[in-house]
Amino acid sequence: MNKFIQYLLILILSLAFGAMACLMSESLIFFGAVAFCFFLGLTLLVRPLFLHYAERERKRHEGYRFVNSFIISYSSNQSLEKAYAASSEYSGPELTEILKGIESKDIPARLDYLKTYFDNDLYAMFLSLFHLYEEQGGDLLTISKGLLDEITRVEEAGDASNRESLKNLRDFLLLWVFSLAIFLFLRYGLATFYSSLVKSPVYLLTIGVFFGFFLISLVIYAFRFAEAKPRLLKGPTHEKAA
Repeated sequence: MNKFIQYLLILILSLAFGAMACLMSESLIFFGAVAFCFFLGLTLLVRPLFLHYAERERKRHEGYRFVNSFIISYSSNQSLEKAYAASSEYSGPELTEILKGIESKDIPARLDYLKTYFDNDLYAMFLSLFHLYEEQGGDLLTISKGLLDEITRVEEAGDASNRESLKNLRDFLLLWVFSLAIFLFLRYGLATFYSSLVKSPVYLLTIGVFFGFFLISLVIYAFRFAEAKPRLLKGPTHEKAA
């Protein structure tokens, strides 16, 4: 999803929340205030958190495929070039750019360089086993069996955690949808009572508090959702190697 679509979706959601606030309060001031606050909150806080989550998940999958493919491919053909090509086949755009920038290096040097991208203990263990194999020989697949089992376990645990978090996110959003439905029921189901209620400063304050609490809880949940994942692979922004 490109940036334009992301911001368009945020704008639509912000206007939708503003419209609901306007329906509940019959005030354009509430419409503008709620829409503006949600646009800022979703843009400056929620969006970066979910982008961080998406990047971490992408790198987790990339790391699993890279290490697993390299070991399996090298064990079958005993060629560093073919193993490296096989492990690089499913790289994302960021990793592909990094790989292009280190093409002048030999394969072991490329693997060492990628340690700054796959910044985790499992990739460091893979490098240690690979260098041990270079020095002492043997069967790379045999000495890496424990590592392959571990990265598979972490990958499966990450996928299970991801499914559980998405389920919790769905439940969280449904809870707030039901809360909004209650307000809308007051607006249209009890129209006579509502006409007098909407003139009450206490009721208007309640609407403001409701949407404010909704936005704050959304930011907090986004933070917990983004940070609760297993960190198999993480890495900073990289520059091309000279």
